Amino acid sequence: MDQTGCLGFMDPWSFVACAAHIEHALAREILIKQVPMILRAQEADGGWGEHAYKVFAALRRHGLLDELRAKPPLPPDWHVVRSIPVPKGDLWGLVWDGARLWTGVRATNEAIAFAPADGRIVKRVRLPEGHGRWLGWWNGKLAVTQGSPKKHDPKRLLQIDPDHGRILHEVALDEPEHVGGVVQLGDKLWVFDAFFGSEYVLDAAEPLSPTETRDEGALPVALAVTANAAGTDAMWCVDAWSPWVIKTNVRHRLLDWAERPFRSFNGVAWDGARLWALYKEHHRLCVIEKSATAPWPSASIAQD
Repeated sequence: MDQTGCLGFMDPWSFVACAAHIEHALAREILIKQVPMILRAQEADGGWGEHAYKVFAALRRHGLLDELRAKPPLPPDWHVVRSIPVPKGDLWGLVWDGARLWTGVRATNEAIAFAPADGRIVKRVRLPEGHGRWLGWWNGKLAVTQGSPKKHDPKRLLQIDPDHGRILHEVALDEPEHVGGVVQLGDKLWVFDAFFGSEYVLDAAEPLSPTETRDEGALPVALAVTANAAGTDAMWCVDAWSPWVIKTNVRHRLLDWAERPFRSFNGVAWDGARLWALYKEHHRLCVIEKSATAPWPSASIAQD
């Protein structure tokens, strides 16, 4: 907390953890407000990953566990329309280059491109040494963010020739604490801090030191681990804190949203007509569509 007693950031799971220990009507009231998030974040095995103990403890303490357990499960927000196989292993990042889908391979430190028709690997590019964070597409070339928050390797943005693997541009990312996704919208590059939610903007033609940007009085819509362009002013993001896929623009206008499509989910890519999602647990790359029961934006939002 700061000197005024305010939390530096609103970590929703911390409130659940508090409710697990506090026997008070106010704690129960706050927990009830967190129930939609808790239900949306529940995984296929019935747990909540690292948050499972605090969730069960809080629901039990305030008499909500049996009530929620008796209700039917939430319907899925997405349907898998088709899928193609991808290699096993620690894959990271997902981006559409106009003809192919790219992802990073941790074990071999390379980026690989898939043919969307059958999943055939059509290109392999060796990446520079460093901890890869995300992939983007930058003026017809591959964009790579690097820098592990747990190590001291350089935090940087690279533009890489996808044919030969040469570094064309390198920009130091000293300001972001946890380098996340990168996306090009028009003539600007947007780089995200995957923990604090900050956004940094660069000129795509002359990328110098990035400039932090925020709307006055508002935090970004998404603490973006991933961002993929859906047009000149819009992008699909994956929220790092809550289980949502979000479509937004650079003014933080919420355009569309839905729950993450499946467990061990690692990002989305927009190909101009379809949304692709990387399903790491089952080693599949899937085309996903929203179901009829998923939240849909109002007409005014859709026309924005």
